[in-house]
Amino acid sequence: MIPATGLAAMALVQIACSSSSESGGSGGSTAASSSATTSSSKASATAASSSAVAASSSSSGGPDCSGITGQSACLDCVAKSCCAEYDACDKDADCSACLQGSGTACGMNALFTAVNDCATTTCNTDCVPKSSCNPVTNEGCNAGSGEACDLDGNGVYQCFPAPNDTDMCGSCTNANGPFCKAGMHCNEDMTGGKCTHFCCSDADCGTGTCDMSGMLPNGIGMCIGAASDAGAPDDAGPAGDAGAPASNLASCDSPAMPPSMGTCYKP
Repeated sequence: MIPATGLAAMALVQIACSSSSESGGSGGSTAASSSATTSSSKASATAASSSAVAASSSSSGGPDCSGITGQSACLDCVAKSCCAEYDACDKDADCSACLQGSGTACGMNALFTAVNDCATTTCNTDCVPKSSCNPVTNEGCNAGSGEACDLDGNGVYQCFPAPNDTDMCGSCTNANGPFCKAGMHCNEDMTGGKCTHFCCSDADCGTGTCDMSGMLPNGIGMCIGAASDAGAPDDAGPAGDAGAPASNLASCDSPAMPPSMGTCYKP
């Protein structure tokens, strides 16, 4: 998940790197962990690209950010509103390394902090990643072509191309698949890699519950197994073992159409 600390993540990812989310169905590599209750989502790793961020000084010696214009709304905003701060950082070896994602103690670097502070003040609208679909209902994605709304490496929801064909409680992985059907996420942290539904309320989870403790973005929860399921013996444990706790179980009887209709989703 992108930290709620302004544009610190933007400076490392949006400015320093050229990023793209790969097809979840084609096995893109995992980029980031989305929350305490869910593993990192289908996304490509972001590769640093110093050429994408090169800024040069003008012949008059003033700041020149023409090298980062025309690539994205975020970088255009930084070039327009924070050019002096960015140019000063880019000319400093330690700060420039932070821009490229390879620096150390970047949070203590005054020049790097100045870029972030300026961008946080002026460029949040353009630079902070935003969700483009409702993961509970899959609204915003082309269900007919097999697209599924899921978390990406920036901690927001996007449509991933097919194949997304693993059923509820089926085994899955976020990095290489199999990938879950629309309305679900591969919860690797809590369930060991089972497809379980996104949710807004307990009614979306059958006999399970809608767990909001993971603080998923946009007000979304994730279904976990009912407490009564925890009493099943654990084949891998000693005789009489009560089995896995309820919080480690996927909810396996969630209705195909969530009764909440995804109304908790806040774009």
